[in-house]
Amino acid sequence: MFKIESIEDADKALNKASKINKTLEEVSTNSINLTDPDSRLMKYGKNAFESYNAQIISNNGFIVAADVSTSENDQGQLEPMVELLLENVPLDDDKTLLFCADAGYNKGKNLASIEAKPEIDAYISMHRRNKKEKENEYSKNKFGYNEENDEYTCPKGKILEYLRDITLKDQKGSLYGATIEKCIFCPAKNQCVTGEDLRRGYRTIEDDAYAVFRNAMRAKMQLEESKQIYRKRSGEVEPRFGNFKTRGMRYLRLRRLTGAKTEFFFASIASNLARIIRLQRQSLKMA
Repeated sequence: MFKIESIEDADKALNKASKINKTLEEVSTNSINLTDPDSRLMKYGKNAFESYNAQIISNNGFIVAADVSTSENDQGQLEPMVELLLENVPLDDDKTLLFCADAGYNKGKNLASIEAKPEIDAYISMHRRNKKEKENEYSKNKFGYNEENDEYTCPKGKILEYLRDITLKDQKGSLYGATIEKCIFCPAKNQCVTGEDLRRGYRTIEDDAYAVFRNAMRAKMQLEESKQIYRKRSGEVEPRFGNFKTRGMRYLRLRRLTGAKTEFFFASIASNLARIIRLQRQSLKMA
């Protein structure tokens, strides 16, 4: 117990309390869980909980690939899940697999990696989750890229040419830009030229070398055939997670990553067995 007998003692007590509060905040932020150190603090809406990230690939109601990771971001899960899928579902040389994924996996690196696999026919949503960027008519995704000329075209038809190489998140990229003459009298300047570009006086685009893959997938997903294929995705993945919850699996009870993986794998097996039983009952009724 800290005994307070003077103003100096009161100041020391306040400082000590402040340090304790700061430590507690750091513990909460860094997600130090003494009973399950592998888990991570992940956001769910406005709240955050100690969690793991569970991933599945489903086909005709059957889970054909499943895994659990400690990463909050889904973007890094596409490549390992596709590799796991190809291990679990071996294909003949002339066969391809239809693969659908939502906008949580549409980063350029993912699109490039899946393009390199001819056995995968991918349909990945290019929907923008950032509402501000979606509402902005002059966001980066509204600029068309011309691979032959290596240049961008803005919504007003102005050309942004290659300026120089840059580094983006430890990887090589390119900077494209218009000119002051093109932008200064443009009626969309106040909406388009913002942030760092205000200092330059013209609009620029930072490209991480994946524009070709983004444009290709964006064009593919605009086809009516692609839209019909992608619509089937919601009837595959979401019901599997819904079944987990209706069967009482709202939380992973085993600790550490190995325990979480084991529990989720068994849950996936149970889901497949339930699917088999359901199909057998349906076939008996039809017979």
